[in-house]
Amino acid sequence: MSRISKIPHRILKTPNSGNSYYFRAYIPHDLVQQVGGQKSFRISLQSGIPSQSKRLSQNLSSTLENLFLEIRSGMRSLTIADIKEILRIEIRKSILHSRHVHLGTNEFSEESVQESLNHQRSRKKNLKSTLQQNLKEYESRIDQTLEAILSSKEIEIHRNSVDYKQLRRNFVRIHNLRLKWIEDLLESKGRKDSDFEAEAETLVEMDLYEREKTVYSTPNKSIQTVSDVNGVLETIEGYLERKRLEKTAERTIGEKKAVLEEFCEVTGIDSMEQVSKEVIRNYITVQSKLPLNRKKNPRYRDKTISQILEMQDVEVQGVNNINKKLTVLTAFGNWSEKNGFLKQNHFSGMKLNAKKAGAVERENFNDQDLKKILNPQTYLSSTIRGISSVTKKPISNREAYYWIFLLGIFSGLRTNEMTQLRLEDFQQVDDGVWMIQVQETEETRVKTRNSVRRVPVHPKLIELGILDYIQRLRNQKKERFFWELKMVRGKYGKEVSRFFNEKYLKEVGVWKQTVKVLYCTRHTLIHNLYRKGVDENVIKTLVGHEKEFTMKHYGGNPYDAEQLLKEISKVDYPSVDFGGLRMDWKREK
Repeated sequence: MSRISKIPHRILKTPNSGNSYYFRAYIPHDLVQQVGGQKSFRISLQSGIPSQSKRLSQNLSSTLENLFLEIRSGMRSLTIADIKEILRIEIRKSILHSRHVHLGTNEFSEESVQESLNHQRSRKKNLKSTLQQNLKEYESRIDQTLEAILSSKEIEIHRNSVDYKQLRRNFVRIHNLRLKWIEDLLESKGRKDSDFEAEAETLVEMDLYEREKTVYSTPNKSIQTVSDVNGVLETIEGYLERKRLEKTAERTIGEKKAVLEEFCEVTGIDSMEQVSKEVIRNYITVQSKLPLNRKKNPRYRDKTISQILEMQDVEVQGVNNINKKLTVLTAFGNWSEKNGFLKQNHFSGMKLNAKKAGAVERENFNDQDLKKILNPQTYLSSTIRGISSVTKKPISNREAYYWIFLLGIFSGLRTNEMTQLRLEDFQQVDDGVWMIQVQETEETRVKTRNSVRRVPVHPKLIELGILDYIQRLRNQKKERFFWELKMVRGKYGKEVSRFFNEKYLKEVGVWKQTVKVLYCTRHTLIHNLYRKGVDENVIKTLVGHEKEFTMKHYGGNPYDAEQLLKEISKVDYPSVDFGGLRMDWKREK
């Protein structure tokens, strides 16, 4: 069988294609993450003749095969060093999560501690049951996480390899061990991070950590610090480790690491004392002559910087991209100055002048927009009651498309904050108010520290049956509110954003490029909170913006759940027939 025949493809006609055939191809599983999560695509062959269309499709298939080979050639195999690094990061995330749960429990209340212990023991029992009865389903969820990690490191994904299977199994073991760690902390067993690391190291049967030797004090020097060495690479590693402690997303840490290491590669410096304005100016000059994504582009990835600088017709990166790198370097410089590795942050003020011509800001959806978007007949037929144009049958699992817009205009959550919500993030607090917890865990991410918050469930969402829907999902043993959505490049929002921004909002005549998109549900809530005269600090508390100075530094968060519910309940959208949008979520599908 020829190599070409291995590319899954076919030619087809659609109801709207006239006499033309289409070529449909499917992305190989191991390359899906490399192309943004897209699993297939189609293009018109501009021909209605079967024999000609078949020949064209075979030629396209051959071209695709070469392209896929080229993409794979730029990727590398999974190594033992990679496995160790990935496991160390996952262990660190599990330790941080364990301490997050511990510190989120009132240790001075025996009742609170016991309640938290019971909850964790229930989670432990449920996980044990899942692993015993449906290990493959759990491992398939691990696969999504691992594919995103390996793709970000440009490592080939071979699910059937022994190394990959062992890595996946160790992830399962660490997740299981994490619940034990939480119990140990809640029971005040005095466990240290090093204890957890050693326990995990034994479990995965690998030497993951280099144990440091004791540095004894001398009459003139009590202990050797990192600043005594002051090497660039050591300082960078210390900075990245601090970011991990601050619960920065691992993908973001990887991006910072790439920029910082490239700075060392371009400048050739090996100590922090060598950082100067002149060195940075030279770095900017070199960057202005380098292409975008040079380590991924087949034309440049095997060449040194010197070789690229001698090449002709190089499509150089833009000013904005260089400034993004300088932003990372400036933040690193600030940290280095505060921690004594630099006397002065020479990166500060070195950004290039990049004027944005014609920049526009997002708008809120007005009453007429909302009336069009949430027209019951249009909205329901396009979301929860959608019909396939091909099979003419109802499309299943469309609840995410129903809830995402409604949740957005009544909570003000960002799209990514909504799509990563777990059922346990919907909690009823002591005074009976239902709240949505937006937090940073090993499973969820927030944009900034101010983004961590609790938002009341708006009464209109309760009228629409959101609590009944949550109960349905719990009965079905789901864990995430938007369980249908798949992770693409570390985020869950791509599918719903594409649906609203590229299809639905255009169809109802509301969409404006970058100005009126799904994300504007957040702007809509904020706009209406201001219209209703809600205090600005309450608004900032609800939507996760930085509070004004006095409240931030002296007032903490003075608003309880009832106060926040009272204020957010002032928002209403009278032009919308919400009664027509109500679904019977108690009735199982």
